[in-house]
Amino acid sequence: MSHRNLKLLLSARDPGSANNMIHVAKTALDTDKFEIIFYADEPAYSMVHGEGLQVEKFHAEMVLSKDDAGVQELHNEAIQIIKKVQPDVVVAGISGPGAGIDEALLVNSQGIPSYAIQDFRGRVNNLLGENKATYFVIDDEAALLSYKHHKVKTIVTGLPKYAEYKKVDSVSVRNRLRNALCHKPDDRIITFIGQDHWHMEGYHKTLRKFAEAILHLNSSVSVYYRKHPKEPEDCMSQVCEIMSSVSVNCQAASEFTTEEWLVVSDIVCCVCSTTGVDQIMLNRLSKTPLGVVVYLLYEEDIINWYEDLLGKGFSSPARQGTAFCVEEPEQILHVLQKSLLLDTQQEQWLRIQESIPMPDLISTNILNIMHSSASDKVFSVSRI
Repeated sequence: MSHRNLKLLLSARDPGSANNMIHVAKTALDTDKFEIIFYADEPAYSMVHGEGLQVEKFHAEMVLSKDDAGVQELHNEAIQIIKKVQPDVVVAGISGPGAGIDEALLVNSQGIPSYAIQDFRGRVNNLLGENKATYFVIDDEAALLSYKHHKVKTIVTGLPKYAEYKKVDSVSVRNRLRNALCHKPDDRIITFIGQDHWHMEGYHKTLRKFAEAILHLNSSVSVYYRKHPKEPEDCMSQVCEIMSSVSVNCQAASEFTTEEWLVVSDIVCCVCSTTGVDQIMLNRLSKTPLGVVVYLLYEEDIINWYEDLLGKGFSSPARQGTAFCVEEPEQILHVLQKSLLLDTQQEQWLRIQESIPMPDLISTNILNIMHSSASDKVFSVSRI
């Protein structure tokens, strides 16, 4: 193995996994130590292909249950890929709901060193069966959650996609977009980041309570909804119907990228999206304060879903003090009012600067770990 490049088999299905894998792949290709074979399913496939990376399409459909008829097809295609590629290392994302290419490759990579990049704190998907992967996680709490509930091996590295955020000039982006979106200098922007939870009654209720609070704000605000790639095409009409039922005008946040919406917004609202962490990382790298992240996490069915992912007694997304978490609907208005204050945004920014490490060399460190575990060579020297 020391006389040839290390062959990495990468996979992704979800957007978050795609962003992480794209950065790992590009970093690996910048060296002469790796051979990359990338397989992906939608929506990740289009994202990877759009970045100019060579990627193969995974064809077996995802499944929602281990008893679904398509489970064996998932296993069969994963086994065929592994036999064809004969990788030295398997590196997969973690997808959900259900299971797909990532889970199929990990569970069938018997005897091959395998790793998973965890985009959602504590998330381990064993729907197709347990695997022997080592999980790269964002921080110590993610490591504790993963081990406590799933007994998996973890390595704290941070997430590769955040290294790209260093290229974002948040000050100029914020100024440019606010000039385009705001009629007056004191206009405020609140963006709700969508998730594919329309099957849950609590998601509908959360949006309605959010709209009711917006109606009573004492500031001039524009409300936007950023659709998740997995949400149904007609979700925006449902959002507008819910918002308009309480006389709130909501527009589609479709004109710019997700990162641009995170930068321009005074408040980023969501239920429990990892996009909240994305905004916190953008704020960490910003020279001036950005907006505030507010999680609306109080409906029972959504909390039950969250606990199914992370286990009972999970910590709220605001545990580090870098975001707010509304745990009672009556608190929404107060938290939104507080979050619109410039003093609050300054306080949150300072707290983020003090508590969140810089995302330097994450992909390099991950590749180092995999290379050193599979061969006697390390392609560069770095520390985690």
